[in-house]
Amino acid sequence: MLSVATLIVFVLNGWTVIGQTGDGSTGVGAEPYAAAFYSSSAGGGYGASLQVFPFRMTAYTVPLPRVGRITYAPDGGALYGEVAPDPLTGSRLARIEFDPVRVILLPGSAGITTVNSIAVSKDLAKIVFSGRYPDGKAPGCGVFELAVTAQKIRKILDNPECDYIHSWHGISLSPDGLQAVAVLKQRLEVIDLATGALRVLGTGYFEASWSPDGKWIAAVDNGGKFRTKLLDAADFTVRRVFGTTDLAWSPDSRYLLNTRASASCGESGTLEALDITTGARRTIATSTCQVNQSTTGWVRLAR
Repeated sequence: MLSVATLIVFVLNGWTVIGQTGDGSTGVGAEPYAAAFYSSSAGGGYGASLQVFPFRMTAYTVPLPRVGRITYAPDGGALYGEVAPDPLTGSRLARIEFDPVRVILLPGSAGITTVNSIAVSKDLAKIVFSGRYPDGKAPGCGVFELAVTAQKIRKILDNPECDYIHSWHGISLSPDGLQAVAVLKQRLEVIDLATGALRVLGTGYFEASWSPDGKWIAAVDNGGKFRTKLLDAADFTVRRVFGTTDLAWSPDSRYLLNTRASASCGESGTLEALDITTGARRTIATSTCQVNQSTTGWVRLAR
């Protein structure tokens, strides 16, 4: 593991990929981002990998180190995740970039013992997570904020229970970094990060995600059909209802990602992008029968 003063850079020969667009020309096409999922295996020597599936280019693999609970940066430029304690500093959170690949430990994250859900603000200035951070207190569970520059953790909400099922999960931040949406015991809640005040938006939910443009909150219900409800972030009313999705917003807030199961793929799935304006689903052909973990998101295409 890295020390806080160390920056490890993995130079991946041939990592940049130029593929063929649908019309036979080269380039990245209209979308500067691609769907992906983090695989905890098949890492080509690093122990894990990022499997990337562009709309028009050839799929490619980026070897990465192993991390625990992860989230994708809103701009698609990195993953943020839980790592094993650094032997020198004890840091438990890291930013994992992939163009080129490098792992940057986050000072101030020492002492975290459990991460049940994690989110990063649009300006990358704060990390919000649910889990356990005792800081000399027991049990030290709840929702916490790490100020990246100040390297300080403060508790936002207290929770006497630390296990995943009884913790806030699906944490996602508003673009201004002032609020978060999360689910606790099937309650969809908006959290004021400054005061810890809660507003319950409904019950029977599984997970939620705030759109990068701030206009929408997408939430999946837990009533058996796993419908995706699109809430107006201005008044929290439900505006549209779609089928199931993974709740991963594209950086331009156009698409929600979904992993589609099919008998022909066995235990693996295929990624598709749900256009929230039209409701149309666009199959990402390069991912056909390739996705076998629920760690999906969007990343910037390799340069």
